[in-house]
Amino acid sequence: MKRPPVKFFVIAGLIALLAVWNHFRESDQRQLLLAEGFIVSRELDSSPAILISEARQQLAVLYPDGFVRSPFSEVSAVAMDFQLNKQQERMNRQLVITLRDADSTEWRVHFQNDHQLELAKYTLDKLLSD
Repeated sequence: MKRPPVKFFVIAGLIALLAVWNHFRESDQRQLLLAEGFIVSRELDSSPAILISEARQQLAVLYPDGFVRSPFSEVSAVAMDFQLNKQQERMNRQLVITLRDADSTEWRVHFQNDHQLELAKYTLDKLLSD
């Protein structure tokens, strides 16, 4: 049986190091957000993470190099978007959060499966309608 080439292990190691580095950067951004008084009441399982503060009526999207946040009142729409592969199966599932009067009017957040995407949309729709 042939052993995998050394290049494979080097590339796999680099990918693992980048993932760890990215995790620490995102953790730092979370700490900055919390230091600014953001109180996390819910976190949606997405990439990047969506954090919800019901106490402050805000939501935030947490990126490794920063975060964006907005009051619930500035969100004009929440929609689901996805692409179909050759077998007509859903892939690249995204939640699109559209803001009123902002420079970057859309935040696109990815989900692993349809259930997580639909649950996130339901959760945000319920919070924004209250």
